[in-house]
Amino acid sequence: LIISITKDEHEKAKKYATQLLQYDEYKNIANVFLDVYKTYESFRDGSPHFLKTMLANVFKTLDFQNITIAYIKPTLQEYPDYRDAWIIIGNAYLSLKKFEIAERMLEKAVSLDPTHPVSPYLLGITLYEMGEREDAIEQIKNAIKNGYSPRDKAERIIADIYFSLQKYEESLEHYQYILSDGKPTLSDYTKSVYIALQELKTPKLAKSFAQQAEENMPENPAALSLTAWTLFEEGKIDEAEQLLLNIQKKYGDIPEILLYQAKIYEKREEYKKSFETYEKCYELEKNSAITLECAQKHEELRKKLQ
Repeated sequence: LIISITKDEHEKAKKYATQLLQYDEYKNIANVFLDVYKTYESFRDGSPHFLKTMLANVFKTLDFQNITIAYIKPTLQEYPDYRDAWIIIGNAYLSLKKFEIAERMLEKAVSLDPTHPVSPYLLGITLYEMGEREDAIEQIKNAIKNGYSPRDKAERIIADIYFSLQKYEESLEHYQYILSDGKPTLSDYTKSVYIALQELKTPKLAKSFAQQAEENMPENPAALSLTAWTLFEEGKIDEAEQLLLNIQKKYGDIPEILLYQAKIYEKREEYKKSFETYEKCYELEKNSAITLECAQKHEELRKKLQ
C-alpha cells in the first residue's frame, strides 16, 4: 500500500487498502487512506498535488516522517507557493527534531498565508524547542488570533513558557483562560495555585483555584489536597492537617498528601516526623515534581538533624 502510494499508483493503493480491511491490525490505517481517496474524488476539480498533500498528511500522522518528506518534496518543487505542503514538511522536520530546517519550512508557510492558524502554532513550538521563548509566544499568540483550535492547548503552552520565564502574572492570565473556558488538567490548577500563593501573594485567589479543582475533580486526591495547601499557607495548620487525614483515609498515601503533611510537621518543629514523611514521599515514585521536592526537603532536614 505505502509503496504504491509513493509511486503514485493510486488504483493499486486503493486495492491494497481494501484488502487490508480484513486484518484488524491494519484496518484503521487502511480506512484512513481510503477516506482520503473518497474525499479527493468528491472534488470534481481536485488537482494531483492536493491528493499528494492529503496523503502526505496521513504519512505524517502515522509518524512516517521520512516518507512524508520524500513524498511531498516534488510537490514543493512544482508548486513552491503551496502553503499546506510547507506546513506538512515543516511539521515532519519538527517531529524529527530537525528544528532549524523546520523553522525555515514553517516560516515559508507563514509568509505565504499569515492568517492561517496551524503554521504559526507549529513555528512557535519549533522556536520554543530552539530556546527562543519570547518569539515562540508571539507566534502562538498569532495562531490563537487566527483561530487555532483547540485554543486551550495553545494557551497552555504560552502559560507554561511564561511560567518558565518567571513572568507569573502573564502566565496566570493564560492559565485562567484554561480554567474558565478550556479543559483544565491537574497541572493547570496546581500551577495556578502556586502562582497565586507563592509569587503573587493572593491567597484568596489561590483558594478559589483550589475550590475549582475540587469541584471539577472530586475524585482526584491530588486535586483535593490543593485546598490543604492553601490552608497551610494561611496558617490554618490544624484545619489543613485534618483535611489531609480525611483525604488519606479515603485514598491512601499519595505524594501530595505526604509533602503537605511533612511541611506541617516541619512547621511544628517535629523534625523527625517531617524527615520520615519526606522520605516516605520520595520513595512512592521517582522523578515527579512533588517527589523531587520531597527529596530536596529530606536532604535539607538531614543536614539540619546532623
